[in-house]
Amino acid sequence: MADREATGVRHSRSALDPAASVDVAVGGIRASAGILDVSVSGLRVVRPPQLAATIGQFAELSFPLDSERPLVLRAVVVRSGDAEVAFRFEPMGPLQEDALRALIERRGQLRDNYGGE
Repeated sequence: MADREATGVRHSRSALDPAASVDVAVGGIRASAGILDVSVSGLRVVRPPQLAATIGQFAELSFPLDSERPLVLRAVVVRSGDAEVAFRFEPMGPLQEDALRALIERRGQLRDNYGGE
């Protein structure tokens, strides 16, 4: 069986509340973007018109949390189209991953082993 990380298959993913958004900073531009789906390995958002993200660019993603400081994660642009942008999270510590999982569990439904295995 191929290693999932090597093949790009997600271990988990979730659709959040349709109103969920994230603040995205790429190339000196900061914008709010609607979340299409999220996993513990990455995120796909609706492309804000002013965001000119290119594959390989680093980004900072800031998830608002209920009455707390935002969860800020570093990521890399892995897909960029006219309508959406996808990011792969940079390695994060266990506390950041726990916070991301908690955010997904509060505002969406996390499905581990996404991909049928």
